[in-house]
Amino acid sequence: MHKNIEKKTPKTLYKFRDWSNEYNRRILVENEFYFSNNYSFNDPYDLQLPIRVSHKIPFFKDSIIEAMTQKIGRVPTDKEIRLAEKLHPQLLKKNPAIFELFIKEIEEGTKEIEDRLGVFCMSKRNDSSLMWGHYANSHKGFCIGFDTLKLKKFINEKFHNGRGDLHEVEYKSEVPIFDSYVDQSKIKDYSKSRFITKFQHWSYEDEYRIIIDKMANQAIKIPKNIYKEIIFGYKMSELHRKEIRIIADTLFKDLEFYESKKSSAKFEMVIVPIKN
Repeated sequence: MHKNIEKKTPKTLYKFRDWSNEYNRRILVENEFYFSNNYSFNDPYDLQLPIRVSHKIPFFKDSIIEAMTQKIGRVPTDKEIRLAEKLHPQLLKKNPAIFELFIKEIEEGTKEIEDRLGVFCMSKRNDSSLMWGHYANSHKGFCIGFDTLKLKKFINEKFHNGRGDLHEVEYKSEVPIFDSYVDQSKIKDYSKSRFITKFQHWSYEDEYRIIIDKMANQAIKIPKNIYKEIIFGYKMSELHRKEIRIIADTLFKDLEFYESKKSSAKFEMVIVPIKN
Protein backbone atom coordinates (compact mmCIF):
# COMPACT_ATOMS: atom_id res chain seq x y z
CA MET A 1 0.00 0.00 0.00
CA HIS A 2 2.81 2.40 0.83
CA LYS A 3 5.54 3.43 -1.54
CA ASN A 4 9.12 2.31 -1.13
CA ILE A 5 10.60 5.15 0.92
CA GLU A 6 14.24 4.34 0.17
CA LYS A 7 13.67 4.55 -3.60
CA LYS A 8 11.09 7.32 -3.83
CA THR A 9 11.86 9.82 -1.09
CA PRO A 10 14.19 12.73 -1.83
CA LYS A 11 17.44 13.01 0.07
CA THR A 12 16.17 16.00 2.03
CA LEU A 13 12.81 16.77 3.63
CA TYR A 14 11.84 20.22 4.84
CA LYS A 15 9.94 21.80 7.71
CA PHE A 16 8.78 25.44 7.50
CA ARG A 17 8.72 27.39 10.78
CA ASP A 18 8.16 30.89 12.21
CA TRP A 19 11.11 32.15 14.24
CA SER A 20 9.00 34.81 15.97
CA ASN A 21 6.93 31.99 17.49
CA GLU A 22 8.72 30.72 20.60
CA TYR A 23 7.11 27.29 20.23
CA ASN A 24 8.34 27.03 16.61
CA ARG A 25 11.89 27.74 17.74
CA ARG A 26 12.11 24.47 19.66
CA ILE A 27 12.73 22.50 16.47
CA LEU A 28 16.13 24.21 16.30
CA VAL A 29 16.93 25.27 19.86
CA GLU A 30 15.90 21.93 21.40
CA ASN A 31 16.28 19.76 18.23
CA GLU A 32 12.73 18.67 18.98
CA PHE A 33 9.95 17.25 16.81
CA TYR A 34 6.42 17.71 18.14
CA PHE A 35 3.87 15.13 17.02
CA SER A 36 0.40 16.59 16.62
CA ASN A 37 -2.85 14.76 17.18
CA ASN A 38 -5.52 14.24 14.55
CA TYR A 39 -7.56 17.29 15.56
CA SER A 40 -4.99 20.03 15.01
CA PHE A 41 -4.72 20.50 11.23
CA ASN A 42 -5.91 23.44 9.13
CA ASP A 43 -7.69 21.26 6.56
CA PRO A 44 -11.03 20.12 8.14
CA TYR A 45 -10.67 16.79 6.30
CA ASP A 46 -7.02 16.21 7.17
CA LEU A 47 -6.84 13.24 9.58
CA GLN A 48 -10.60 13.62 9.98
CA LEU A 49 -11.85 11.83 6.87
CA PRO A 50 -15.35 10.36 6.95
CA ILE A 51 -15.58 6.61 7.53
CA ARG A 52 -16.57 4.91 4.27
CA VAL A 53 -17.39 1.21 4.36
CA SER A 54 -18.37 -0.95 1.39
CA HIS A 55 -21.88 -2.35 1.72
CA LYS A 56 -20.83 -5.97 1.85
CA ILE A 57 -20.10 -7.66 5.14
CA PRO A 58 -17.92 -10.78 4.97
CA PHE A 59 -19.14 -14.14 6.19
CA PHE A 60 -17.04 -14.57 9.33
CA LYS A 61 -17.18 -18.33 9.59
CA ASP A 62 -15.84 -18.70 13.13
CA SER A 63 -18.25 -16.07 14.48
CA ILE A 64 -21.18 -17.68 12.67
CA ILE A 65 -20.33 -21.14 14.04
CA GLU A 66 -20.11 -19.73 17.56
CA ALA A 67 -23.49 -17.97 17.19
CA MET A 68 -25.16 -21.06 15.71
CA THR A 69 -23.74 -23.28 18.45
CA GLN A 70 -25.24 -21.03 21.12
CA LYS A 71 -28.58 -20.96 19.34
CA ILE A 72 -29.04 -24.69 18.57
CA GLY A 73 -27.03 -26.12 21.46
CA ARG A 74 -24.48 -28.00 19.34
CA VAL A 75 -21.79 -27.43 16.75
CA PRO A 76 -23.42 -26.99 13.32
CA THR A 77 -22.68 -29.51 10.56
CA ASP A 78 -20.73 -28.57 7.42
CA LYS A 79 -24.01 -28.65 5.49
CA GLU A 80 -25.63 -26.21 7.92
CA ILE A 81 -22.62 -23.89 7.73
CA ARG A 82 -22.72 -23.90 3.90
CA LEU A 83 -26.44 -23.11 4.02
CA ALA A 84 -25.84 -20.24 6.44
CA GLU A 85 -23.17 -18.84 4.10
CA LYS A 86 -25.55 -19.11 1.14
CA LEU A 87 -28.32 -17.29 3.02
CA HIS A 88 -25.91 -14.68 4.42
CA PRO A 89 -26.63 -11.96 1.75
CA GLN A 90 -30.38 -12.33 2.22
CA LEU A 91 -30.03 -12.11 6.00
CA LEU A 92 -28.10 -8.86 5.70
CA LYS A 93 -30.63 -7.40 3.27
CA LYS A 94 -33.50 -8.14 5.63
CA ASN A 95 -31.61 -6.87 8.66
CA PRO A 96 -29.95 -3.47 7.85
CA ALA A 97 -29.19 -3.04 11.54
CA ILE A 98 -26.41 -5.63 11.11
CA PHE A 99 -24.61 -3.34 8.66
CA GLU A 100 -25.10 -0.34 10.95
CA LEU A 101 -23.57 -2.31 13.79
CA PHE A 102 -20.62 -3.27 11.55
CA ILE A 103 -20.02 0.40 10.65
CA LYS A 104 -20.15 1.33 14.33
CA GLU A 105 -17.48 -1.26 15.09
CA ILE A 106 -15.25 0.14 12.32
CA GLU A 107 -15.77 3.71 13.56
CA GLU A 108 -14.92 2.76 17.14
CA GLY A 109 -11.90 0.77 16.00
CA THR A 110 -10.46 3.55 13.85
CA LYS A 111 -11.07 6.19 16.53
CA GLU A 112 -9.28 4.10 19.15
CA ILE A 113 -6.24 3.80 16.86
CA GLU A 114 -6.24 7.30 15.40
CA ASP A 115 -6.54 9.11 18.72
CA ARG A 116 -3.19 7.54 19.66
CA LEU A 117 -1.28 8.43 16.49
CA GLY A 118 1.18 11.31 16.49
CA VAL A 119 1.98 13.04 13.19
CA PHE A 120 4.92 15.18 12.09
CA CYS A 121 4.61 16.75 8.62
CA MET A 122 7.34 17.73 6.17
CA SER A 123 7.67 18.48 2.48
CA LYS A 124 10.08 17.52 -0.26
CA ARG A 125 9.81 21.10 -1.56
CA ASN A 126 11.66 24.13 -0.26
CA ASP A 127 10.76 26.52 -3.11
CA SER A 128 6.96 26.74 -2.89
CA SER A 129 5.81 30.31 -2.38
CA LEU A 130 2.53 28.98 -0.93
CA MET A 131 4.37 26.87 1.62
CA TRP A 132 6.54 29.78 2.65
CA GLY A 133 3.44 31.94 2.91
CA HIS A 134 1.31 29.47 4.86
CA TYR A 135 3.82 27.87 7.21
CA ALA A 136 6.72 30.34 7.55
CA ASN A 137 4.97 33.54 8.62
CA SER A 138 4.49 34.96 5.11
CA HIS A 139 8.15 34.41 4.13
CA LYS A 140 9.42 36.01 7.37
CA GLY A 141 10.25 32.60 8.84
CA PHE A 142 12.76 29.87 8.07
CA CYS A 143 12.97 26.31 6.81
CA ILE A 144 15.04 23.36 8.08
CA GLY A 145 16.22 20.53 5.85
CA PHE A 146 16.68 17.01 7.26
CA ASP A 147 18.58 14.01 5.97
CA THR A 148 15.73 11.69 5.00
CA LEU A 149 17.44 8.32 5.26
CA LYS A 150 19.05 9.14 8.61
CA LEU A 151 15.72 10.38 9.91
CA LYS A 152 13.87 7.28 8.73
CA LYS A 153 16.50 4.99 10.25
CA PHE A 154 16.29 6.81 13.59
CA ILE A 155 12.48 6.57 13.69
CA ASN A 156 12.45 2.89 12.71
CA GLU A 157 15.03 1.99 15.35
CA LYS A 158 13.49 4.05 18.14
CA PHE A 159 9.93 2.95 17.39
CA HIS A 160 10.50 -0.60 16.15
CA ASN A 161 8.05 -3.34 15.15
CA GLY A 162 6.22 -0.96 12.86
CA ARG A 163 5.20 1.48 15.59
CA GLY A 164 6.65 4.43 13.68
CA ASP A 165 7.55 5.11 10.07
CA LEU A 166 7.82 7.68 7.31
CA HIS A 167 5.04 7.83 4.71
CA GLU A 168 4.45 9.76 1.51
CA VAL A 169 1.06 11.51 1.46
CA GLU A 170 -1.29 10.40 -1.31
CA TYR A 171 -3.50 13.05 -2.92
CA LYS A 172 -6.88 11.79 -4.08
CA SER A 173 -10.27 13.02 -5.17
CA GLU A 174 -12.19 10.51 -3.04
CA VAL A 175 -12.12 9.33 0.56
CA PRO A 176 -10.65 5.82 1.06
CA ILE A 177 -13.14 2.99 1.51
CA PHE A 178 -12.82 0.24 4.09
CA ASP A 179 -13.44 -2.97 2.17
CA SER A 180 -15.51 -4.99 4.57
CA TYR A 181 -14.47 -8.16 2.77
CA VAL A 182 -11.17 -7.59 4.55
CA ASP A 183 -10.85 -8.98 8.04
CA GLN A 184 -11.53 -6.44 10.78
CA SER A 185 -7.95 -6.84 12.00
CA LYS A 186 -7.05 -4.67 9.00
CA ILE A 187 -8.57 -1.60 10.66
CA LYS A 188 -5.04 -0.47 11.58
CA ASP A 189 -4.04 -0.44 7.90
CA TYR A 190 -7.23 1.46 7.06
CA SER A 191 -6.41 4.09 9.68
CA LYS A 192 -2.93 4.56 8.24
CA SER A 193 -4.36 4.99 4.74
CA ARG A 194 -6.70 7.66 6.12
CA PHE A 195 -3.76 9.43 7.78
CA ILE A 196 -1.75 9.65 4.56
CA THR A 197 -4.62 10.66 2.26
CA LYS A 198 -5.39 14.30 1.45
CA PHE A 199 -7.63 15.98 -1.10
CA GLN A 200 -5.85 16.41 -4.42
CA HIS A 201 -5.98 20.23 -4.28
CA TRP A 202 -3.28 20.07 -1.57
CA SER A 203 -0.86 18.23 -3.85
CA TYR A 204 1.38 21.29 -4.17
CA GLU A 205 2.63 20.53 -0.65
CA ASP A 206 4.39 17.28 -1.72
CA GLU A 207 4.04 16.14 1.85
CA TYR A 208 5.65 13.34 3.84
CA ARG A 209 4.59 12.33 7.32
CA ILE A 210 6.16 10.54 10.23
CA ILE A 211 3.35 8.63 11.94
CA ILE A 212 4.00 7.04 15.34
CA ASP A 213 1.58 5.07 17.47
CA LYS A 214 1.03 6.36 21.02
CA MET A 215 2.82 9.65 20.27
CA ALA A 216 -0.08 12.12 19.90
CA ASN A 217 0.75 15.49 21.50
CA GLN A 218 4.27 14.44 22.45
CA ALA A 219 7.77 15.54 21.45
CA ILE A 220 11.01 13.66 20.86
CA LYS A 221 14.63 14.73 20.54
CA ILE A 222 16.12 14.28 17.08
CA PRO A 223 19.86 13.53 16.67
CA LYS A 224 21.68 16.63 15.49
CA ASN A 225 23.44 14.85 12.64
CA ILE A 226 20.04 14.54 10.91
CA TYR A 227 19.91 18.33 10.49
CA LYS A 228 21.39 19.33 7.11
CA GLU A 229 20.50 22.90 6.23
CA ILE A 230 18.68 26.09 7.15
CA ILE A 231 16.96 28.41 4.69
CA PHE A 232 16.05 32.00 5.57
CA GLY A 233 12.78 33.40 4.22
CA TYR A 234 13.27 36.25 1.80
CA LYS A 235 11.42 38.64 4.15
CA MET A 236 13.20 37.44 7.29
CA SER A 237 14.69 40.22 9.40
CA GLU A 238 18.44 40.57 9.81
CA LEU A 239 18.02 40.23 13.57
CA HIS A 240 16.34 36.85 13.23
CA ARG A 241 18.95 35.69 10.74
CA LYS A 242 21.73 36.58 13.16
CA GLU A 243 19.96 34.87 16.06
CA ILE A 244 19.57 31.65 14.07
CA ARG A 245 23.17 31.72 12.86
CA ILE A 246 24.52 32.13 16.39
CA ILE A 247 22.37 29.30 17.76
CA ALA A 248 22.95 26.98 14.81
CA ASP A 249 26.71 27.51 14.80
CA THR A 250 26.79 26.79 18.53
CA LEU A 251 24.59 23.68 18.57
CA PHE A 252 25.26 22.02 15.21
CA LYS A 253 28.17 21.06 13.00
CA ASP A 254 28.47 21.45 9.24
CA LEU A 255 25.05 23.00 8.66
CA GLU A 256 24.61 24.64 5.28
CA PHE A 257 22.85 28.00 5.03
CA TYR A 258 20.64 29.30 2.22
CA GLU A 259 18.23 32.12 1.58
CA SER A 260 15.00 32.22 -0.38
CA LYS A 261 14.54 34.75 -3.17
CA LYS A 262 11.78 35.48 -5.65
CA SER A 263 12.20 33.91 -9.06
CA SER A 264 12.29 36.30 -11.99
CA ALA A 265 10.63 33.75 -14.29
CA LYS A 266 8.30 31.50 -12.26
CA PHE A 267 5.79 31.70 -9.43
CA GLU A 268 8.16 30.03 -7.00
CA MET A 269 11.14 30.81 -4.84
CA VAL A 270 14.80 30.33 -5.68
CA ILE A 271 17.00 28.86 -2.95
CA VAL A 272 20.45 30.44 -3.00
CA PRO A 273 23.49 29.33 -0.94
CA ILE A 274 24.90 31.84 1.54
CA LYS A 275 28.63 32.19 1.43
CA ASN A 276 30.29 32.31 4.82
